[in-house]
Amino acid sequence: MMKYKSRRIIDKKPIWVIVDENEKIINKSPSKEELKCVDIPLSKKKLYNNRKYLIGRLWHFYNKNKKIPMCADFTNNPEYPSQATYWRIFGSWNNALKEAGLWEKRYNPTHTCDRCRKSFGKLEFLDHPRKEYDEKRKWTGNWDCPTCYRRYDPNSIDNIRKEMTDIRLGVGQDSETAKGEEDVNIVCEVFEYVNLNKKCNSYNTPIDCLDEKIGLLYQVQGRRYNPDRGDWPFNGFEREWYKEYESMICLCRNSDGSIIEEIYIFPSWIIIGKMGVDIYKSPMNTAGTSPIIPWYEEYRIKGKKREDILKKANDILKRKLEKRKEV
Repeated sequence: MMKYKSRRIIDKKPIWVIVDENEKIINKSPSKEELKCVDIPLSKKKLYNNRKYLIGRLWHFYNKNKKIPMCADFTNNPEYPSQATYWRIFGSWNNALKEAGLWEKRYNPTHTCDRCRKSFGKLEFLDHPRKEYDEKRKWTGNWDCPTCYRRYDPNSIDNIRKEMTDIRLGVGQDSETAKGEEDVNIVCEVFEYVNLNKKCNSYNTPIDCLDEKIGLLYQVQGRRYNPDRGDWPFNGFEREWYKEYESMICLCRNSDGSIIEEIYIFPSWIIIGKMGVDIYKSPMNTAGTSPIIPWYEEYRIKGKKREDILKKANDILKRKLEKRKEV
């Protein structure tokens, strides 16, 4: 343990004390001989070049938090040197852990999978152990081998696929993902489009459906009416310049989602680069002082066609809501 002398206020009086490398007082009343044997703490710049000090900070974190420090724990953390300091002195973060003797402690004391008890030492490098999280992304305290991770962690790709399957089978209909899938299904049934998510068994693409007659690709977005603003806020429209789809269909429902009030169809190019689009139920500006006609009004389905489509969409929605209540 490294020792330094430091000037501290004790009992309202400035006196010399002896502190450790973490600036914790270890001797409140040192003798003159003891003070002569220690120096004033090095400057932070010199400390950050001291391998022994840097290793001490790793152990300080480990003893305080009962876990192996990760790079993120030392990033923008004023209590500890930055990860860049460790890379500069040791060559890598793992090298610092190995020199500190913390490398073997990085998983658990037994160095085995907490589920199947398989030794991590027998795993290939790419099959490194993983932390297992619960549905709220909170660490369960388990270190899993890749097989057990895929089985028990709800966020593993295997369980995400299972969740998508459950959605298609009608399980968990209250989730936001399920509501989005319901909107896609309604649009596909109304316009007689192909649901590409189901056809391709994938939810990793923004392409939701396809009009086989003219070959147009659509993405479907559903929004609930905001009574305070008097609109359907479309904040978060796709903003990247490259589009995989050629048009977006917006399904606008009332506030509780039980009635489809409007349907908009936007060409992809009209919303490229837009931060968001607000679809107002009444033609008023945000202050409500003067009538305005929004530039996107022309993309709303209107006339006799609108009444027929909305009736068909609401009949489908009503049928789905009744079926959900039965379940």
